[in-house]
Amino acid sequence: MQFQLPKIRKDFILVVNYDKPDLVAAILSYLYVENEYLPIFSFHNVSIAKTTPVIRHDPYVIQRRNANQFNKFLEDAIEGNGGCDTLIYVGLTPNQLSFLNVHNIYPTIELDDMGDIPTYLGGYGIDKTGELICSEGQLGNGLIHALTDNQILSVDNIAVVIDNISQEGFEGVVLIEDYPNSDKVVAINYALSVNAWPLLIAPLEDREDEEILYLLEQWNSTKASGRDILLDKISRRINHIDFSNLSFATFFTRGLPYPLLVTEIPASMVNLIMRPDFFIFNALIAETKTQLGSAAIFSPSIFKDEETDDLINLLEFENYYQRKMIGKSATTYNLKNTIESYPFGLMHICSHGGNVKGRDCELVFRGIDGIVHKIEFKLVLSIAFSPFEDSHHVETVYYFRKLDNLFWRSDELKAKGYSHEFYASLSTIISQAFDKKLVVQSKEKVDVPNSRSIQCYNNWNYLANFNQFSSPLIYPFIFNNTCWSWSKVSTSFLVCGCRAYIGTLKEVKNTFAVKFAQIFYDNVFSTNIINAFHLANQAYLAYNDYSVYIFWGLHLSTLKNRQPVNTNKTAVLKHISGNFNYLKRKLEEVRFYKDKSDLKDISWLLMDVLKSDTNHIPRSSP
Repeated sequence: MQFQLPKIRKDFILVVNYDKPDLVAAILSYLYVENEYLPIFSFHNVSIAKTTPVIRHDPYVIQRRNANQFNKFLEDAIEGNGGCDTLIYVGLTPNQLSFLNVHNIYPTIELDDMGDIPTYLGGYGIDKTGELICSEGQLGNGLIHALTDNQILSVDNIAVVIDNISQEGFEGVVLIEDYPNSDKVVAINYALSVNAWPLLIAPLEDREDEEILYLLEQWNSTKASGRDILLDKISRRINHIDFSNLSFATFFTRGLPYPLLVTEIPASMVNLIMRPDFFIFNALIAETKTQLGSAAIFSPSIFKDEETDDLINLLEFENYYQRKMIGKSATTYNLKNTIESYPFGLMHICSHGGNVKGRDCELVFRGIDGIVHKIEFKLVLSIAFSPFEDSHHVETVYYFRKLDNLFWRSDELKAKGYSHEFYASLSTIISQAFDKKLVVQSKEKVDVPNSRSIQCYNNWNYLANFNQFSSPLIYPFIFNNTCWSWSKVSTSFLVCGCRAYIGTLKEVKNTFAVKFAQIFYDNVFSTNIINAFHLANQAYLAYNDYSVYIFWGLHLSTLKNRQPVNTNKTAVLKHISGNFNYLKRKLEEVRFYKDKSDLKDISWLLMDVLKSDTNHIPRSSP
């Protein structure tokens, strides 16, 4: 079954304050058009303006980075959409506005309170059938009813109970954990644009996402109690829903794997923590464009039997231009450089995953509050050795355990009342302490729970801690066929622009992993990704009580290479050359910047691609 793609609008694009869902919902009720997707992007609040001077132990370093990244992602999204007629800034603070540039290019309206909406958008409400008034607590269901009944939504502090709308007439279902932020509005807007039944379900409680990871660890160690508690959490939220008459289900969640209990229809998830607004937009816009027929295949050849040879042959048949990192070439450096600098529409990873070895560390330091503290954490390293010079790139990840002898994120630690700025400054303080050799490290390596990685050649680990793909306008699909690849290691892939990602909840036996991949790829080029995933899942469930595979993505996403292999090869080489020239110009403009490592990496990648081009003549015409 093929699913219908909604029209992606460009008359308006909304850039909204993450903490103003009521304002966003009211505006959407004016602008909503059935079966069309209105792009909405949620901007998290920032405590400082872009021009605020950077200070030592800058507590705002993470906010600055996220705000600048949001602006870049927004620029790329609007470019990918072919521009827009009018931007609407919704409830943005002066600090948020200072990080944005797009209003210098497109006509912009700023709407900061409910009273502004009729003045600017009243003309779009003349065909509405009436007004629906709801409280903030009923905002989600109020918006759903207003949109489906063609009404204007108003928010007031009135006591009202609004039930779920009827399932009748909807093709699939989109279930949304109900948090008080604008992502709820984004999800409802998406659901109705694809004729899906939008249902709000109970949100996760504080720290419940951490508990879920602990329960999966228990389940993996054959403790049935962990599995049963996890399944009970899912059942209590969705046991009232009849999925049998629906074509698909998509769960907007902060980490609860609902598809464990929804196996009768194709099911997927969207991560509410990992920029769901851009994730939705990337998946939709990718279906409107010519997808790049370029694939990156990674396997250090750990297993006697793998899916990689069959996959390489199939992709050759499908006219994909391939970068093959197999055996000795499956290094940490090659994987890192390929992800960040090589343009691919599809990446398949076949390796080991799971916990990484690290070191116990502790540091006594003076915080930005002027008080002496002690922090205990585990350190995980990923080292990528350069193949062309005596150098290496080191990535570090800190897993905090205790602060001032209190467990990390515990109620006792929260009671201390340390500021957000204090916590935000810790990573910088620790990094500087490492440079000064002030951190005390254990001599022996220890397992780091929930650290997760991709094992590379010679047992080096890649942590997938990257900030970008080679291009923001390619929107790749990732199949990470390793153990424990659904969380942690998936984070950067989901945040940085992939449109679909398949991973595993826990350990998976190699025989099942190979079979799952083979069935998936045998079907994915003739149907939607979710349908191919469902077929592979059904085969897996024939031999197992529960599937360990999870699909982060939309039900309508596809893999559809329409170009001959030489066209794809030319596009890849042009893209790498373009990135090289762009970076070279930028470095020449910033003359004081002496680090040329990125330029060297791209240059080596281009030479390596040209040298190792072993693609065969395709066996089929496009």
